Amino acid sequence: MTVQNFGGLLAVRFLLGIVEAGIFPGCFYLIGMWYKPSEAQKRFSFFFNAASFAGAFGGLLASAIGLMDGYKAIVPGSGEEERAFVVARLAAHQGDSGAEKKITVRSIKEVFSDWTMILGALMYFDPTMSGYDT
Repeated sequence: MTVQNFGGLLAVRFLLGIVEAGIFPGCFYLIGMWYKPSEAQKRFSFFFNAASFAGAFGGLLASAIGLMDGYKAIVPGSGEEERAFVVARLAAHQGDSGAEKKITVRSIKEVFSDWTMILGALMYFDPTMSGYDT
């Protein structure tokens, strides 16, 4: 699909922004699920720095991938043995997550009225947005 005018460019960029919006929080959530808290912080730092480098070298990497022409990489699967290892490793570090509780309008209001949540979101938002081009 090729964009024909400025309005089309804005529409495509808006849709791309919607799709990209959950990538950083989702990746941080997954990293937090797979590593103990003492290990996760280093991974968060690596991930954030990698995102900055990706912005710098993404075009070069895309060009190299385009020249691969049919090369197939081997990606190992996640079997039951790996899953059991991760679950056992993290069991000692997990507390009560509250995942069994129902989400209500009241609980949503509590989250958005908690100043520590708002401050944490702003602290996350600032460095994340500074890594993107304008």
